[in-house]
Formats: sequence, structure tokens, C-alpha cells
Amino acid sequence: MLTDPLTQTAAVSALDSLMEILRGVIEQYLPVLMDRLVTLFDTATTIRTRATIVGALGSAAHAAGTAFLPYFQPLMTKFQPLLQLKGEPEAELRGVTMDSLGTFAEAVGRDACRPFFEIMLHSALDGLNGGARV
Repeated sequence: MLTDPLTQTAAVSALDSLMEILRGVIEQYLPVLMDRLVTLFDTATTIRTRATIVGALGSAAHAAGTAFLPYFQPLMTKFQPLLQLKGEPEAELRGVTMDSLGTFAEAVGRDACRPFFEIMLHSALDGLNGGARV
């Protein structure tokens, strides 16, 4: 179901729900899950599917805790441009991204998050101001 564009969003949503309860056991599946979800994100054809995938990555981080650390920096770098999205169709993707990046940071701790704090803060303030630069 993950490979079919017609069912991808629903399949990722189901996977997202499952990952929420995998705390303590997700580590054994994390490399495969992360590889698959990042590949799906890179090939997704709709904003809705991309937003669903970013949300699922947040659930993976939540369940994995500090085991998420190897994925943290690459994903923070990859998703930072999404925090600059403007416009109505992209608003959901930007919001889900901000939420997931916060979950990533919570999972790995403040020291790992420190290099990204300023960009996240500015992006959050920018979003609160309706996308106007602060």
C-alpha cells in the first residue's frame, strides 16, 4: 500500500498510528522505517501525502526517543525549507513540519537541538504573524 499513490496517504496514516505505541520496541524497526518514509517523502506527489509522511516521522521520533538521534540532523536540515512555505495549500505541510520538528527536538534533547533553535524560533514567530517576516 505504501508504493501505490492511491493508497499511500492512508497507509502512512495507519503506520503513524501504530508507531505512536511502539515506544521501547521501535528501535529494531527504525532503520527500515526511516529509510522507507524518507524515500516516500522524496517521491510523494501531493502536499497532503508529504504532510502525512512528516507527521509519521514525528511519531517515529516520539516512539524512538534518543534512538532517533542519528536521523535528527539530516531531517532537520532536509525539512527546514518547509518552514518557509507560504500559501494556503502549503499551510498544512508547514504546520505539520513545525510540529514534527518540535517532536524531533523533544526526542533527542536540548543539546542536539541547540543548533536549530534559532531557525525554529524564527519560523514559529513567522507562522504566528501569518507568514510575514519578523
